[in-house]
Amino acid sequence: MTNLHIFNPEHDLALAAGIGNVTPPAPAVRLARGLAYIPAFWADEGDVVLVDDKKRVAEDAQLFKPWMADVEWVDFGELKDWVKNQVSHPFTVVPWGWDAAVCNRMRKAGVRSDALPSDDGLVTVRRLSGRATSVELLRAMKADMPWVEGESVVVHSMDEITQHLMEWGRVVLKSPWSCSGRGVKFISDAADSVTRSFAHTPLAAWAQHILDAQGYLTVEHFLDRVHDFGMEFYAHENGEVEYVGLSVFSAEHGAYSGNIIGSEKQKTELLSCWIPNGTLDTIREWLCIHLQSLLQGMYTGPLGVDMMVVRTPHGYAVNPCVEINLRRTMGHLSLALYQRGVSSGRFTIQNYQLHIYS
Repeated sequence: MTNLHIFNPEHDLALAAGIGNVTPPAPAVRLARGLAYIPAFWADEGDVVLVDDKKRVAEDAQLFKPWMADVEWVDFGELKDWVKNQVSHPFTVVPWGWDAAVCNRMRKAGVRSDALPSDDGLVTVRRLSGRATSVELLRAMKADMPWVEGESVVVHSMDEITQHLMEWGRVVLKSPWSCSGRGVKFISDAADSVTRSFAHTPLAAWAQHILDAQGYLTVEHFLDRVHDFGMEFYAHENGEVEYVGLSVFSAEHGAYSGNIIGSEKQKTELLSCWIPNGTLDTIREWLCIHLQSLLQGMYTGPLGVDMMVVRTPHGYAVNPCVEINLRRTMGHLSLALYQRGVSSGRFTIQNYQLHIYS
């Protein structure tokens, strides 16, 4: 069966909006155009990738052709006709992430409803993608693995934010849905000075806006981050959640910038200077079991759990659940590149372009 792949990096913003008609901001549009070809790294031979400009994308993809599947490029203007021609050839829609906006776009192109998630399914994906899920999962992990680090709570009012400022002093405020560091705000002043001035700052106005628009915020106890990494999974139709590999990545000022490419052994060894032997195995096994329980077959597809190594007064530790992404991630791209023959190296995203250093 043919797969129709779509790179929709505005996915997290579409989840925040929660509606079918969303106008992505300019940076999301530029990223979607600049990286429109990346599904070809994980696609199967003969699959189709939806793009905005076939000629430009084909030219951009030439640089990476040795690592790509032989795919067909279809642009948005051709999509309706392509869908009509598939009447006797069933196909599967495979976006970067499922949301109401991408489903609305597919329906307008004539894609049958049975090839798309139901409205209830979209509501479930949106709910589970919210940062409240990460808070819940981290709490459960700490109960079973008290040696992990991290404190995070869901708040529904400014008073609750102030309460945690007074308790923790240095905190991170996060909106329920955002991507690449957007929707994440740091407060690093001493607790007593912050609580006196917080209510009258632009940050407080931002927090109130998110509370009004999205219903809640999460507040995290600030940790001394040393290195970012994550674990990538795939949720199958039968409900099983399969671990697919480590992601070791970097972020600058909270925004994603690139990934290490390499074997599982290479990435494990890279992290081993901070993380004791066996720790990653324990976390991985726990997540496979509990993600399956959390999702209960309500989501099928790729997902990832972001983590980080942190510095504590007693040495290094792991925050094992900074964020859950119920979508494909750049960590999955790293794994796909390795499987396609990039044995080691890294890639970065700069000026909305992919750069691979092997």
